[in-house]
Amino acid sequence: MFLNSVSLIFTTELNQTGIHIVSTDERSLTLFWELNSDIHESPVNVTVVANNVDGGEEYTCILGQARNATCADLDPGCNYTVKVNVQRGTFEGSVLTSASLVPASPGKLNTTLCGVFEAPDVTLCWDPSEGCVDYYYVYVTQSGGEVVFSTQTSDGANFTKVTNLTAGTEYNITIFAHSFNQSSASTLDTFITQPSEPSQQLNLSVKVLGKTEVKLNWESPKHPNGVISAYTLCFAYKHYWDQSYSETNCTNKTAPEMDVNGNHFKTNLSLPFAGTFYTFSVAALNEMFTGKSVFVDARTHESTPGRVTGLYSQATNTTITLMWSRPAVPNGDIIKYELQWEKGGKRCLVVIKADTQSTWVPHGESCGSELPEPIDLNQVDVNYTITALEHFKDYDLWLMPFTAAGGGDFSELKQRTLETSLGPVGNLTIRDIGSTAINVAWTIPEIKPGPTNYTAVARSTIPGLEHTARCEVEDYTSTGCEIESLREFWQYQVKVIAETKGGISVTKLSQPFYTEESTPGTPTSFQVQLLKDLTNVCDATKVTVTWSEPNLLNRNANITQYVVQTEQHNHDVFTYTVDDPKPFSRHNSQFSLVYGGLKANRVYQWQLYAVGRNGVKGKPAYQAFWTEECAPPRMDSHIEILEITSSSAIVDLDPNFFTNKIQGEIVKYGMVGGNGRDVVKKVYGNDVMNVGSWSNFTSNNNQGAYRFTFNLAPIVNGKLRLEVGQNKNCRKHDLENFCNGPLPSGLELWVKAYACTRVACTVSEHYGPFTIQQPHQDSNASGVDGGLIALPILIAILILISMFLVLWWRGAIDPLQWKWKKQVLGVGEEEQEQDTYQEIAEPDRRVTKAYLGLRRSMPCGPISC
Repeated sequence: MFLNSVSLIFTTELNQTGIHIVSTDERSLTLFWELNSDIHESPVNVTVVANNVDGGEEYTCILGQARNATCADLDPGCNYTVKVNVQRGTFEGSVLTSASLVPASPGKLNTTLCGVFEAPDVTLCWDPSEGCVDYYYVYVTQSGGEVVFSTQTSDGANFTKVTNLTAGTEYNITIFAHSFNQSSASTLDTFITQPSEPSQQLNLSVKVLGKTEVKLNWESPKHPNGVISAYTLCFAYKHYWDQSYSETNCTNKTAPEMDVNGNHFKTNLSLPFAGTFYTFSVAALNEMFTGKSVFVDARTHESTPGRVTGLYSQATNTTITLMWSRPAVPNGDIIKYELQWEKGGKRCLVVIKADTQSTWVPHGESCGSELPEPIDLNQVDVNYTITALEHFKDYDLWLMPFTAAGGGDFSELKQRTLETSLGPVGNLTIRDIGSTAINVAWTIPEIKPGPTNYTAVARSTIPGLEHTARCEVEDYTSTGCEIESLREFWQYQVKVIAETKGGISVTKLSQPFYTEESTPGTPTSFQVQLLKDLTNVCDATKVTVTWSEPNLLNRNANITQYVVQTEQHNHDVFTYTVDDPKPFSRHNSQFSLVYGGLKANRVYQWQLYAVGRNGVKGKPAYQAFWTEECAPPRMDSHIEILEITSSSAIVDLDPNFFTNKIQGEIVKYGMVGGNGRDVVKKVYGNDVMNVGSWSNFTSNNNQGAYRFTFNLAPIVNGKLRLEVGQNKNCRKHDLENFCNGPLPSGLELWVKAYACTRVACTVSEHYGPFTIQQPHQDSNASGVDGGLIALPILIAILILISMFLVLWWRGAIDPLQWKWKKQVLGVGEEEQEQDTYQEIAEPDRRVTKAYLGLRRSMPCGPISC
């Protein structure tokens, strides 16, 4: 029941006793009234009307039979004034009351107007309630019923911004309309935020189950940002620690394919090799995105190895040398090799172990061969020479690799010893070293066994970077050959073997050497980045230059310098010296520097060359970029107030103060001021004075005198506004008592100077205060004769003119060459700007000659910062 107010307008005879609102809903209200006994027993006429408080047509309510009435077809949520008129004969009275209806329920979410639900902040809008609404109350809940956001809109707005939501999540929204302290029935709806990239999985671990099987365990992402539909499981492998990982093998697994317990996941993976290094990764997939992978490493249990690779042999008349490489599929760490052969009816066996002294098995000592040296664990290339063999005899050889799990597959080889063999070549030298070819020279063995072949093999000595090239000659008297197809600027060692029909000589090794440098390749990853993009400090004269050296097989030289030139004219920009070149590193060295001295708003085209130690310039990398514009740089100067009166000031300031164009063209500059240091914040506001616009400077000796005039008028709040120029009209709504009146005596002024490029401004610190002088008022009663005052002034003017003519005659000055500088800010231009300065704190300065420095601010408009 709502009974807000009752007004009695009856005469004494028609006085009533009460009116009551019985009920209200969205579109109607019901009321009844009571009359006193005088009226109750007499016939009366009663009419009831309802009027919307906010305006609209008048509704005539339907009367009931027992002093009641119903007002229908009203606007929901609105407040109505209800009037009951009672008439008996010539007497008439009325009573007033008011009632508010229940507001109508709001509509559903309007996805046409507000249909982009991109977390974390989402704007929701809905169809408004019919009738009157003071505000809406909104609740946003998750599927579990937890309220994550609630708010009350203002001024009946049918939209709101919901913050801190999670991507890819379904939310429920409940909306109530409120009007005159009544609430509508709720409107329920749902929405789903757009999914985004899931976060990484948690607590990924791996358990090795055997030689070729592992179990992966992980927890679902903390922020799935959508519905996780599957997980991508990947692995890569390498057989040896010093190798690179293979290509990645991936598969997607959904929940039915895994062991799922809440947010914990388990799955088994079958792998191709035992005893192998694996790296595993898991990434979550939702409706639209694949999340970042999380990695874990493991090594499976060892098994027996495969065969060795590259097994071959060389023989003399009494020795056989076996050379091989480690197995391609070791299935673990290769810890030893067993080499067997037969001699004199006995089986000889030598064990070549890693990191420990090699040993013989029983009966091995009688074979007469030398004990081998230990090898490294997983050594890449291995060789062993069996000695004390019989001449020209076939030998069967068996070689088996071992891991901790046992012996692997045999490799079998048959080799015959030679009837005779010659000694090694002598005096091996490398001559005429070029970038891709060398001449190998030697002296022939002392004993000539017959037709002889010489083989010279150049082998790379850079660890892990194998490369070989060779040359052969077939004349015993030959003393050299040329090896071609070498890598440019590479380290090699040459071995020479002499071979006859009777056997192969002992290998002769040269000293390691480098091939010559050639033209360096193209530098990689050449980039030029603006300084603001990296440091948030805007400086149009500087860029950050980064690059990487050419790829390993493309360096072709010991690169000691990098040169950047202009592409059009080949002018050197800068030279970068490499302090510690690493010509054979597998990873490209990266370089970076900050280069300055550029011009703002300019296109540059650069080319980068690598230069070898031999001074040869390589192939260029190209980069083009456009410098930006920034706020003018900090500029320092001294300024001096030469004259300050109640209506003008002359400032002595270096004319070059605003001409530093290093950060861009200066498009506007000037000075603003106010009657207090702490209120000089806006260029044009009621609490700020504009101290004028610059006029032409009047000297040619690098010092300019700038004049600006000002008029003052008070405003309503008691602060001062300074108008520039002579023809300013006061704003009536800003002023109280007078306009363009004289300045108050002793008023202190503070000023700031500013300079602007097209994109940003630099504003000085405060300068001041300056004290405005009150103009002297002469009284008519003072008795001072005006002629007596004018005479000294006339004499002083004549003296100044005479001194001026004398200086001109002596050549000390030349007025014909004087120029006036154009004003940067025209009269009246200041009122068109409404930008604001960023306040810059500085210590108080109260001297007539002060230091003025411009400092950087945030990007701003033509005047404000």
